[in-house]
Amino acid sequence: MAVDSTVPRRLRKSLRIHQTSAICEGCKATPENPGARYCNTCALERKRARWRHRHRKLSPEARKRANARSYLHSYIRRGLIVKLPCQECGGLDVEAHHPDYSKPLEVIWLCRGKHLALSGQVERVKVLYRIKAVQPQHGDCESAV
Repeated sequence: MAVDSTVPRRLRKSLRIHQTSAICEGCKATPENPGARYCNTCALERKRARWRHRHRKLSPEARKRANARSYLHSYIRRGLIVKLPCQECGGLDVEAHHPDYSKPLEVIWLCRGKHLALSGQVERVKVLYRIKAVQPQHGDCESAV
């Protein structure tokens, strides 16, 4: 269905009905999902490429931290590493602290408040959220911050 040429150009695109193609724009195969512009393989590759483009600006140190966290979380998901209670207070709502990012599976399990205090982020959080003190989260010890 064509859009009337009397409609201003800036409005034509919004009035256009989504036109679907019978072939994938990437590999020219037939998409598995009706109405899709890309087959599943090409759609996943586009998503990966967009993610890589957005995350390529990480510094080497930030990349090392991100890789360590990702590596640890994949082990947690698989059940190869189990979260332990906070080493300071015994709380169950814990976060992993990496003392050394070159050893991604060696972590210290800490409550949110203790983790912020250890990493020196307490003042930053106070400024960002305009609060007088970081409130303990559920499961944190009362003397966290």
